[in-house]
Amino acid sequence: MGDAEKLPILLEHWIEHNASHAAEFAKWAGRAQTAGLDEAAGDITAATESLEEATRRLRAALTRLRPDA
Repeated sequence: MGDAEKLPILLEHWIEHNASHAAEFAKWAGRAQTAGLDEAAGDITAATESLEEATRRLRAALTRLRPDA
């Protein structure tokens, strides 16, 4: 399998992987907020948003490779 065939598979994996991490980050941001760790919660929330932006870009790349994806 060449890189052109492998890349869409990797992109799909990374998108799913990021979604899992984003959900976990959001959960822990809420827990940090509840514990009064507001600054840490804000940082975790910012990390979640960055990860979601990365996921949007990965989806865009996948769409370029597989317009029907």
